[in-house]
Amino acid sequence: MKAKDFSTLLMARPQLAEAMKKDFGLFCRMAWPHLHPGTSLSWTWAHDLLCEWLMMVWQKKVIRLILNTPPRFAKSSIAGILFPVWCWLQDPTKSFLCCAYEIDLATSHNGDRRRLLDSKWFKDHFGDSVKLSTDRSLAGEFSNVQGGLMQAASTNSKAQGRGGDIIVVDDPLSADAAYSEVFRNETNSWFVHQLPQRLNNPSESAIILIMQRLHQNDPTGFLLSQEDCDWTLVKLALIAEEDEVWTFPISGRVVRRKKGECLDPKRWSKKVIKQRQQNRLVWAGQFQQEPMDPAGNMIKTDDICYFGGRDPKTNVLDPVAPAEFDRKIISVDCAFKDKPANDFVVILVVGVVASRRYILHVTNAHLDLDGTMNEIRNARNLYGPISAVLVEDKANGSSVIRKLTDEIPGVVPVEPAGGKMARLVATSPEFQARNWYVERYGAWTHKVTEQLTMFPNARNDDISDAVSQCAVWLQANSYAENTLIEWMKADAAGVYDARREEKRVAKKNRDGLGLVGLLEKLDKPKGPPRPKDGDPCPACGSRATRARGDGMLRVVLMCNQCQATDGLIRGTPAISYPRGYPGG
Repeated sequence: MKAKDFSTLLMARPQLAEAMKKDFGLFCRMAWPHLHPGTSLSWTWAHDLLCEWLMMVWQKKVIRLILNTPPRFAKSSIAGILFPVWCWLQDPTKSFLCCAYEIDLATSHNGDRRRLLDSKWFKDHFGDSVKLSTDRSLAGEFSNVQGGLMQAASTNSKAQGRGGDIIVVDDPLSADAAYSEVFRNETNSWFVHQLPQRLNNPSESAIILIMQRLHQNDPTGFLLSQEDCDWTLVKLALIAEEDEVWTFPISGRVVRRKKGECLDPKRWSKKVIKQRQQNRLVWAGQFQQEPMDPAGNMIKTDDICYFGGRDPKTNVLDPVAPAEFDRKIISVDCAFKDKPANDFVVILVVGVVASRRYILHVTNAHLDLDGTMNEIRNARNLYGPISAVLVEDKANGSSVIRKLTDEIPGVVPVEPAGGKMARLVATSPEFQARNWYVERYGAWTHKVTEQLTMFPNARNDDISDAVSQCAVWLQANSYAENTLIEWMKADAAGVYDARREEKRVAKKNRDGLGLVGLLEKLDKPKGPPRPKDGDPCPACGSRATRARGDGMLRVVLMCNQCQATDGLIRGTPAISYPRGYPGG
């Protein structure tokens, strides 16, 4: 037990209550056993840091606060449950609106707040400083007799008629919804256009966002990217990626954290950390609060090969692009409209040589329908001959397909199978096998590598879509064509001439032997010779005999004198062959 915690036990109850009112961190440590009975609390300097920043919100020195911490760090209990209760000890007239991505989670937290306020521990220490009202007592909403209100709502809900002096948003997106562009955009829009309308005092009321990072354009990334951003960010990675110095905003305490140091080594052993790091995508975002993994997500930076330049690290020359390709493909990813707010149009030219794919050209711009078709024509003229023009059959792509089909040969409508994630999962092994090459000094190279290595957390993914569309189509349409190409090359080189001669000689030998000749060539046990023409008939002794097959693929001796048939094969057991065998 820490000396500070031991000293609190020696305080008289009124003194301890007064100390907890002044020190939110102390309140959390004392209230924890009553909020989560039987669950131990691993308290670190980082928890003290969070508590001081939350106290800054109460003091109105910060009115927009983002807390990014690793999973299971008690952030929801501290900021979403204990902080509103502690604020009521300061001023029970304050109203709170607490939101989560699911209404069930929000109401569950509301129930935890009420349970703590109703607990014997709370009443023993704080008496009637907060007295709950019986008039308004619901799972999603309750009040106290002084006029304070605790309300629960889900993100993206309009929360009509509800507002707060402090709004707490805890996990606005689920991990699954974070990969849906529709859900992300809807939640981000809610933060900008609806949530601020719920503040009781737009100038002084506060909003607290508590979450772990899930995507580069999740609410944290979106809010921080706004030009008029006034949010304060507290970002705590589980493992320090560089030396850090943390200065506490109220006490002035300074904590120095070395590179590689764990935020909570008691709960996170090296073995457990290593297990979590196996999932690069989850580790980078949820644990390190950096959804932009420097080493790449599904496709690593080292998975991408280059041509036409020199490696800046090793000073080794890259391979040059082949002078000829087996075929060239244009892959087109169209936008829904040509407005700046929409995704870019991507027109990709890929040269194919066996298993290698070379990205020769990329157009990445906001284009309308006519502009898209003109760029396709230009790419075809510059890099022709083109074997196929792949166009996703949705958005403006359907119009492009319809208008270019009669003008350009090889326009292929592509029905997107699965989602973006599934298509890049199917593509990533080709990058791991180092099959894809990008021009080292291309004007578009940085965009290509950035989107591929940051997917699915990149702000834009249109280039990744065009690459995966090409890769998946080639996987489904390469085998037969590549086999034919390889066969034609080998045949022209005379590879199959010797094989044809061997088959011809074998067939001639087989056909010329007949059944008796084939049997003579078989490995057979030693014994009396097989019947042959002129052997004495076993029935009459006449030598007017013939050795013939009996239709059962056996050799028998047929007598012309007595018409007797020797049905036994002399010198070898009967051997069965497939019906129709030569000589049968």
